[in-house]
Amino acid sequence: DLQALHRPVLAALLEAGWGVAASHLLWSKHHNRVTTEYSWAVGRTPFGPLSAMAELSFVQRDSAARNVIFTQMNQTISHMIDMFQSFEVFGEPVAFLTQSGYKKFLMRWNVMFFKLQQAIKYFSVHNYDNALYYSLSAHHEVNAINSILRNANIRTSFKCWTDRPVSWESFLVWGILLLVLLRTGMFLQRALLHGGKRKYT
Repeated sequence: DLQALHRPVLAALLEAGWGVAASHLLWSKHHNRVTTEYSWAVGRTPFGPLSAMAELSFVQRDSAARNVIFTQMNQTISHMIDMFQSFEVFGEPVAFLTQSGYKKFLMRWNVMFFKLQQAIKYFSVHNYDNALYYSLSAHHEVNAINSILRNANIRTSFKCWTDRPVSWESFLVWGILLLVLLRTGMFLQRALLHGGKRKYT
């Protein structure tokens, strides 16, 4: 029906923008793949051919809001992990931060941890507005921690590697071995040549 394009457009926006899966697609552990169950394609859903309604059910609205918060919290935690992995070669932050810088670092770290806890708390009671606010605010704290670490006075030093001094004894041993091998080769070559001459005479 070309007059009812709003349903597939809404369904495509939900899938691409908010990560909401179609209501008639289910993951089957038995088959280890996605299966189709059209019992869930009836009613208030823009997915599937068995519904003519373009409204969203509570489950679809809820999953769209949850996926936004999941994405934001995942981005915050991934950014924090990448940041600490890039600085782990310098040791603990207390080793290269000044006393005031380390104090700021601890303050930001505690505030960031508190904001993530608040985001999880509001997320658990379906208060998605406050959960999104605290997760975005926690990402702001991660950026502040990153700037504290990047402005630290980190001193790097290089240690030059020097070759071990070569002893004359090793040269002497290798020289004697080489002479022994050459003399043995020459002796075997003469023995083969003289043996061949004796056969033909």
